[in-house]
Amino acid sequence: LRLACKKGRFGSVEVLLRDARIKVDQSMAELACKSNSKTAVEAVKLLLGDPRIEVKGDHLIYEAMNSSNDDLSVLNLLLSDPRTDPSGHNNRCITSALQYQPKVFETLLKC
Repeated sequence: LRLACKKGRFGSVEVLLRDARIKVDQSMAELACKSNSKTAVEAVKLLLGDPRIEVKGDHLIYEAMNSSNDDLSVLNLLLSDPRTDPSGHNNRCITSALQYQPKVFETLLKC
């Protein structure tokens, strides 16, 4: 599952999440958020929907915004989830985006 998340392999993530023997945690979602794959959004959606993953704070947002991907689809998906908070850790995401990523900063301010 870790490799499938890292590579953004939606189909593989979907199959593996159905298996109760597979251990799942927030680090899997972090890997998917970092993925540059076009299917990363679908993989993150699946992971967010899995009850074994505890989603809280800004961790996933921070990983998504610091990926090398200019597509903000994963970031927007995370911002639409009420369990995430871009102002966590003393506004770490907002401060980082303000300094380095104007496009991401604008997106964070809209939420």
